[in-house]
Amino acid sequence: MNRRIVNNGILVILVLALFLLFLYDGSEELVFSEEAGFYDEPFYLTIKAPLGAKIYYTLDGSDPDENSILYKGAIYIDDASAHDNTYSMRTDVALGFYEEDLQNYNPDMPHYEAPDYLIDKCTVVRAIYIDMWGHCSGVRTATYFVGFQNKEGYEDLSFLSIACDPEDLFGEKGIFVFGVPYEERDEEDKENELMGRYWETNYNYRGKEWERISTVQYFDSDREAAFTQICGVRIQGDGSRARIPRSLNFYVREEYSGNNSFGYDFWGTGYHADAITLFAGGDDVETKYKDALMSELLEDRDFALMHYVPCVAFINGEYWGLYWITEKFDASYLSYYYDVPAQQVIMVKNGTIAEGDTDEYSLYEDMCDFIKSADMTDEDNYVRACDMVDMQSFIEYNAVMMYIARNEDWPGANYALWRTRRAADGTEYCDAKWRWMFFDVNSACMTDDLADFDSMEFFMNYDMFASLWENEGFRESFVEEYKELTDTVFEPELIDEKIEAYRKRMQEPMEKNNLRFFGTDRMDLYNDGLDSIEYFFDNRADMFDDTTVKDQLWER
Repeated sequence: MNRRIVNNGILVILVLALFLLFLYDGSEELVFSEEAGFYDEPFYLTIKAPLGAKIYYTLDGSDPDENSILYKGAIYIDDASAHDNTYSMRTDVALGFYEEDLQNYNPDMPHYEAPDYLIDKCTVVRAIYIDMWGHCSGVRTATYFVGFQNKEGYEDLSFLSIACDPEDLFGEKGIFVFGVPYEERDEEDKENELMGRYWETNYNYRGKEWERISTVQYFDSDREAAFTQICGVRIQGDGSRARIPRSLNFYVREEYSGNNSFGYDFWGTGYHADAITLFAGGDDVETKYKDALMSELLEDRDFALMHYVPCVAFINGEYWGLYWITEKFDASYLSYYYDVPAQQVIMVKNGTIAEGDTDEYSLYEDMCDFIKSADMTDEDNYVRACDMVDMQSFIEYNAVMMYIARNEDWPGANYALWRTRRAADGTEYCDAKWRWMFFDVNSACMTDDLADFDSMEFFMNYDMFASLWENEGFRESFVEEYKELTDTVFEPELIDEKIEAYRKRMQEPMEKNNLRFFGTDRMDLYNDGLDSIEYFFDNRADMFDDTTVKDQLWER
């Protein structure tokens, strides 16, 4: 009798266990024996999954599936730098690899070389398990840097590891490549649009259709793992898309991960962005410093400003250069920094609506048309203009642009401004006034040949500025702001100190970046570029001190 009860009890337990196992939905996470991070010595990585499940993993950045490597035992994780280069050897990613045609069509474009040495690498392990009922777990990703305590060029820099299916980056629809092979283009096509800066290449396509899903892992400058995030990645920029390394935008979306922000404060401002830019320097190939320098100097001005954190990137385990992590101007950015509702933001960038409804572009056009055409010597018109724009924002923004001798592709491009849809009582910036946004000063400014550039003459062709200049009150405010910049923000000794600190700090990271993409350290160009910026600010103030120029500012 007792034996029968025991047997029945065992049977009930087995049935219950099978029932619970049947209900199991495969949601238990994989367990890696070692966390993502930096290790001085090689080690063996073990992966655990529920009983009866099979583990599959990849080491090339791709999403694992049942066709991936079957896990049969511990994975040896060493310094992956000893492994062959893979993605870094691709030459279908930029026109700069075609030296002969560069000389014929666009000699100003940089010439690139695939590295003839083993570049630094890390190991990206991506794993899933499939249980006995065919349920597939989520992907677990971990990046391992081994032996980096002995490598130069990384001191005080953060690390961003980007894992993305190689086909999404380098395949037929890959966002890094030409798409249509370079060799298939005819001579007329090769000559067109500055040797391919604006060809119909994959890397020049825009929009969410050309966004690819990636997993990024971020390690701060102390090499501590900060977060892992699934997000969308796109190529960022305009003409700089034809260069490498390219700037990238990353977007956190609920559809990808269930999250709506990175949940991390990159810049020490408290802002948890839902989109960030991995900025490669734009046209400032030699120094990568102009935009970051201005951010350091202009923190307290009355216009929107991006913040910058230096970073090195690894794509699918391979070193991919030196960057800055910066904010992306959007409604979330403006909502956080200006305490306005994101849904109330209207933003115009480079002649299009970047935030808001398409038909709201007319609000921008109406403002521009009025200021350009109205007689600003009539004080009533000037008061109305001040009701439409934050005039202090306009003055401070343009005083900076005048001082740094911004020209060529500005103000017709590389501009942005914003306002709220309507005014609300009690909120300083929710007043429906247009305010300016400062970005992209990596070309056509701050070079030694522009130290005596007549910016006043250039600005007289800038319709809005020229119209407002007719108002005496505007002129007085503008000249006062310009002189304040001269005496404080752009004081040469201050800037010289910043440039020299940057020169020393970033020399080795720039050497590593340049060797990776150009085949040489280009330190002559790096130092010449910094010298050029330094010369500009050492001599630019003389333009204002000169009596003739000062009189021109007052009298024009």
